[in-house]
Amino acid sequence: MSKSNGRRTPSTRTMYRALRHLCLKPLRQGVQASGADRYVKYYQSRDFALSLIWYFILGLHSLRELHVRLSEDRHLTELSSMRGISNSQLANLLRDRPVALWQALVTQLYAQIRPLGRRLPCPTWALDATFLTLGCRLWARQLGQELQPENAGVKLSTIIDLQTWAPRRTHVSCGSGHDAEHTDQLLPSDVVIAGILLIIDRGYRKYQFFRDLIARHVDFITRACATDVFRPVASMLPDDAHPEIVADELGYLGGTRQQPIRVRRVVLRTHNDDEVVFLTSVLDLSAAQIAQLYARRWDIESFFRWLKGSVNLKRPLGYSLQAAEHTIMAALVVYLLALLLAEKTTHPQTGKVTVHITTALQRLRARFHDKPTAHDLHALGFY
Repeated sequence: MSKSNGRRTPSTRTMYRALRHLCLKPLRQGVQASGADRYVKYYQSRDFALSLIWYFILGLHSLRELHVRLSEDRHLTELSSMRGISNSQLANLLRDRPVALWQALVTQLYAQIRPLGRRLPCPTWALDATFLTLGCRLWARQLGQELQPENAGVKLSTIIDLQTWAPRRTHVSCGSGHDAEHTDQLLPSDVVIAGILLIIDRGYRKYQFFRDLIARHVDFITRACATDVFRPVASMLPDDAHPEIVADELGYLGGTRQQPIRVRRVVLRTHNDDEVVFLTSVLDLSAAQIAQLYARRWDIESFFRWLKGSVNLKRPLGYSLQAAEHTIMAALVVYLLALLLAEKTTHPQTGKVTVHITTALQRLRARFHDKPTAHDLHALGFY
């Protein structure tokens, strides 16, 4: 048998076996590195992780449904040790097993994702967050504190690579606090990000964050707010080919008591005669390119929509932060699998790339117990 990325071609009797073969080795590595099975006698962590992956692939809606499938579906139990597990034991595993066991699998799947062939001037990432809600009383009962309804749940902060549509960094936090509170966890100082262009949502508008990015040689594009203090010092040459750009000027951002930030301010007039104001540290691109690059930020909104809609990440399983992290990591694994299997089409005139994530997930669910095609095996890294 031939090899691919150190893995032998698996038995191709079912897609289930192929996916299990793909995930098993990195899950073992993650379990060993995190010490997840140090004191475990029953229900190994690798099988627990696989059961969560099957949960999202099969489109289930609760731990009770997963418990029934693990108990009755011979396809899911013949190659795992999860037969006979109860609903309460599944909840305990979500709370007790370390989230680090997923790291090796996510890293391997991300390494298999190929760029989509988009024309971007440099490596470009998008930063945003979404909120996953839970029942306020149940969430507060587990955390032992009073919570308001708007804070009952977890926030998933994510950076995606716009060349691959794959998440580069994620952070899960309790409650719906300010987005900018989690930038240190998303982009810690020991991570090399020089040369990256970061497209930022307005929720991360924090002057110190902008200063840190510039100090780390990272460019950014964001939307301006009405409360921003901008002092223009020079105007850029007008672009006659793009009359929708009504202003393009250099200046300093920040009040007199703060260290000013040298930025560029671009004003775009939309077809509704509204004005959209961008702030950026990029100086070597045209104002029209700045506006077009910021429009790519909606790709991360599409990512969240796929994660919640197509992958079925409606709400976390369990009522602890660790249970929420396990749920989100399993959903990300299924998203990456769908990204590997998805068809990519390019518009012949505009060059716009369309990734059919939803279709890939539907095909994966339909073929879960069927023999995978040669195209599917090749996409997953088997030859």
